[in-house]
Amino acid sequence: MKKDKKTIMYNLLLITALVLIPQKGFCDEKEESITRKDMQLKGPVVVVVEKDCKFERAFGEIKRTSSKDSRKIFYSNGNLAKRVYSPTEFKKYDYDKYGNLTCTMTIEYGNNDHCDTTSINKYEYEYNSKGKMIRKKDLGLEVKILGNSRAKEFIYEYNSNGNISETKVFDIFDNSKTQTERIAYSYNNGVKKISTYGEKGLQKEEIFNGLNHIIRENKGFYWDVKTIKLDNNKRPIRIDNTLESMFNGKKEKLLSVVLNYDSKGNLIKTSQYKYGESKPFLVLSSQYTYDSYGNWIKNLSFINNNLTSWEEREFIYAKNENDYKKYNQDDLSIFFKRRNI
Repeated sequence: MKKDKKTIMYNLLLITALVLIPQKGFCDEKEESITRKDMQLKGPVVVVVEKDCKFERAFGEIKRTSSKDSRKIFYSNGNLAKRVYSPTEFKKYDYDKYGNLTCTMTIEYGNNDHCDTTSINKYEYEYNSKGKMIRKKDLGLEVKILGNSRAKEFIYEYNSNGNISETKVFDIFDNSKTQTERIAYSYNNGVKKISTYGEKGLQKEEIFNGLNHIIRENKGFYWDVKTIKLDNNKRPIRIDNTLESMFNGKKEKLLSVVLNYDSKGNLIKTSQYKYGESKPFLVLSSQYTYDSYGNWIKNLSFINNNLTSWEEREFIYAKNENDYKKYNQDDLSIFFKRRNI
């Protein structure tokens, strides 16, 4: 490849690596984390206040100046019940008996404390006699001003062992239904393979073999290949990026990423290397402070030792069922004393 194209690829791979690296292991794709388990929260958390902090540098010191806060409130079963963005805006979550999300509603308080639902996102499900999902319909986001958006439908099939074997994805607009993807699953001697097909053929292939994970993505004229090594907790500890030509099969190694975790399982260091070099060209790191439950309450993030992000969290832990009822109400005055709703 030409040097200018390689430089572009380094930048693309850097962005890919930043998106790819999770806090803990790999999981199925979701719209957002909606349970305490998804968020790796420990203990009977009923409220978490998330603070995106601003800071300034002066006289050789770094000081926290202010923060933008939001709150997450949970049901006793661990599902997310509400996200509170401000004294006048929050989002509610509803679920079916299987724990799958059925509806989200964004609610705002206007003049004279009038309650107004500004957007709704609904989901429909169908299950077989064994309780396995065979259809999911994402009806899209309905915004008060714009109306309904495009919807999606997922059809699931299973093999004789009860493992998923195929997913078909459809776009729905008005009365038109168009297939956009087919995802095929195969299982052979402990090796799981997921192949995603678009209208023009194979677009993505994933292979899970013990502590090894390979992702191949179709980029038009080459395959973008990520070889991922996992630790015993199924967390990525090394990612190697290779480009493979679709024309002659030539491979070019470009980037390696090494990941380190602390004793709590949180990612604390990501070192990125150009192929063949022993010194990382980019190091992402985090410094965590924890509470007695093992949940982090402060996270300072750095790029090459330069502070880039300051996050804090405050927790309220439930002592009994009444605490969940206390915080799971539409009256926001419990969080914002200055407003009497």
